[in-house]
Order: sequence, then C-alpha cells, then structure tokens
Amino acid sequence: MEKIIKQLLDDEINPVLADHKGGCELVSVEGSTANLRLLGGCVGCPGRKHTFGQQVIPFLINNVEGLEQVNLVD
Repeated sequence: MEKIIKQLLDDEINPVLADHKGGCELVSVEGSTANLRLLGGCVGCPGRKHTFGQQVIPFLINNVEGLEQVNLVD
C-alpha cells in the first residue's frame, strides 16, 4: 500500500500541488490509515484543508485498495 500511495503522490497529486509551490508526502501507513504531510506553499495556504479533504483524501481512497482513512499531520 505504501508504494502505491507514494506513486500516486508523485505522479498525480504533487504535480498539481507544485503549480502552487507545494507538495504532499507520505509520513506513515498504519493498517488501513495513511498519514500525510503538506509541504512548501501548501503549509500556510488558507485552502489547504479544503484541498486535502475534498481532493487528496477522496482520490487516494478511491485509488488505493484497502485504504480507509487519510490523515493530515504536521
């Protein structure tokens, strides 16, 4: 699961976030939960919670078999 999440972050999510000078990295996978951290311009962005909750989480859950929860960590 970890390898798939990292691949999706690299190929699909981070290129979009890079347009805003940001990014996202996988911190850990614990069972069916992934813990992610935002990077760069995404850290202080007022829209970060919306982007994460409405785009990153659903995308990963829909594309990673067995993933049930995605958390944003600092």
